[in-house]
Amino acid sequence: MAPRLQLRPAVTFALPILLIACSEGRSNLGSDMVIDTLPSGVPVVSGPVAGLWPSGGAWRLTERVRLGSSDDTGPELFGAVWDVELDVYGRIYVLDRMVKEVRVFGQDGSFIRAFGGAGEGPGEFQDPFGLAWSADGHLWVVDVRLSRYSVFDTSGAHLREYRRRVGGYSWPWPGRFDEAGTLYEVSLAAGDPDPLVAFTPSDELIRGDSFPNALTRPESTNFWDLRNERGFGAFVPIPFGRSSEWVLDSEPAVWVGHSRDYSIAKRTLTGDTILLMVRRTDAVAVSKRERDREIERLDEYTSHPKMDLSRIPSTKPFFRRLIPDDDGNLWVLREGRDEDWFFDVFNDEGAYLGAVDLPVTPSLIPPPLVRSGTVLVVTRDEFDVQYVVAFEIRRP
Repeated sequence: MAPRLQLRPAVTFALPILLIACSEGRSNLGSDMVIDTLPSGVPVVSGPVAGLWPSGGAWRLTERVRLGSSDDTGPELFGAVWDVELDVYGRIYVLDRMVKEVRVFGQDGSFIRAFGGAGEGPGEFQDPFGLAWSADGHLWVVDVRLSRYSVFDTSGAHLREYRRRVGGYSWPWPGRFDEAGTLYEVSLAAGDPDPLVAFTPSDELIRGDSFPNALTRPESTNFWDLRNERGFGAFVPIPFGRSSEWVLDSEPAVWVGHSRDYSIAKRTLTGDTILLMVRRTDAVAVSKRERDREIERLDEYTSHPKMDLSRIPSTKPFFRRLIPDDDGNLWVLREGRDEDWFFDVFNDEGAYLGAVDLPVTPSLIPPPLVRSGTVLVVTRDEFDVQYVVAFEIRRP
């Protein structure tokens, strides 16, 4: 079992100085595990390089079920999987944005039911783009075009709707419930001083506290700006570009980091940093084959005079997604060499446990889901057919 870390009270701490060298105190728990305590009182956990899992004790993923089909009919033919969820019975919920419905499958992959459908009536969708379970066990489906949440029980019965009261949207949808039943939504409207807002469901959604210091906005330097002087044109993502990543957990707290280095902070909603994690590892090089493949995908833009291909990094981001599970662990999705993917797993006190290989190439929208001993991943085959794969987490 991993040693327990004693955390001290924290004060506000800015993310850009995560890697500051000086510290007020330092302890070493063995196996290269180091805990620095900064003058602010914030613990900085680094190492061990190999993780705390003993030899033979690493977790691994075993494929349990694979949903998806290249046939032109049937419930496993997916058009555009935009989110996935699991309920307490292990059933898999797949939101297909193209056909505007939620499909439910059993643990064994058997199709159970579908609900939703295109329309504007009760329980129907125009542009569904996210799923979340509330504390009372109801599934919320957020619809950007209708600007509302539709609420369903586990049988697929439509219960009610709530008007969505924040501006803008992003994919994947970052909205989440805490254990007390409060919904935390993110406003991306231009000029909004309160990007994270709490709502309490009642007869309507009651707006509560807002948290302007909780989140770090993604940086715009991750794109080529191909607009002309009149503002027409495109923003094109730079392959292997760095970006800010953040995610809400159910405490609620915010995990946030920038993929240009391997440092991740855990913050309270008021913006106070309570834990910093630093991983000592080298960046993975981008191979010539990977770079050429990405340039080929950009073929329609490469002749543009603003398309500077030298901005493609020579190394990959340190991580691509931050994924909290329901046991307090943080799963950090990483891309290795030759399109191999894996997770680095940290416990609730910031200790690095070890790496878990991911046997498929994951979609980043939606990102993998880790819950109840299962990892759900959306992936594609060489023919661009989408699949939803459920892996069982094997823990020796």
